[in-house]
Amino acid sequence: MCASIGRVVGVLLVVGFGALMTGCSCTPKMERFNVTVELDPELVRADRVDTYKVHLVGVSDQRLGEWSGVPMSEYWAGTSGLGDSASVREFVFSQTQREAMVITRDDPIWNVWAERNAMHLFVLADIYLPGKPDLPGDADPRREILPLDRCKWDDQRELKFMVRRPRIVTLTSPPPPPAG
Repeated sequence: MCASIGRVVGVLLVVGFGALMTGCSCTPKMERFNVTVELDPELVRADRVDTYKVHLVGVSDQRLGEWSGVPMSEYWAGTSGLGDSASVREFVFSQTQREAMVITRDDPIWNVWAERNAMHLFVLADIYLPGKPDLPGDADPRREILPLDRCKWDDQRELKFMVRRPRIVTLTSPPPPPAG
């Protein structure tokens, strides 16, 4: 009996050591998050609040370049051809809607995004920027892009964004990749 226990412990040690040497692996897969978008407290307290539209879009790796490169002025003018309403969740902040808005982890939009193999969350804000050029990717202050890949987030299950003039700001970022 003692010899059997010794062999089991030995096998467990070898397997455990092997796992440490190869590192932990993670299979990329879309994670569902609670996503909160709120107005900057200064905008909430203002006597008059402009209308701000925010679109949340789940985007696949295959369409990442297309969505990253579309000029925001074309997107918001409706001339880009990317505003597929089935894959977009729209929030509208206004004089009468100043509170934070949320997509929960069990919202049906996640099913649509999963069917489309979404691995990136685009948060697009219709903020008027007179005289400012359109920029690619999240260099444009009206566009934030975060990974939806569960391997990038540890145990994080909530993403937060804030609409500030003149940009949308990510309040939750993925942890840095491990060193080494």
